[in-house]
Amino acid sequence: MILTEKKLAQKLGLSYWTIRGWRLQLGLPHIKTAGRIFYRLESVEKWMEEEEQANRQEVTESKSKII
Repeated sequence: MILTEKKLAQKLGLSYWTIRGWRLQLGLPHIKTAGRIFYRLESVEKWMEEEEQANRQEVTESKSKII
């Protein structure tokens, strides 16, 4: 499913500005064509899962350093 930034934000229950910030600062996967930005829902969901796993790994590593 291909979505605009606003539609993706609605679908995920996030603000437009959050989606935009993730794209600009964190590399949220997107398609830019004719000056417009689109998102493939499947790619965004995969990116979010990868981010979640990376965060989980960071927490695990930081806990092992504390012990």
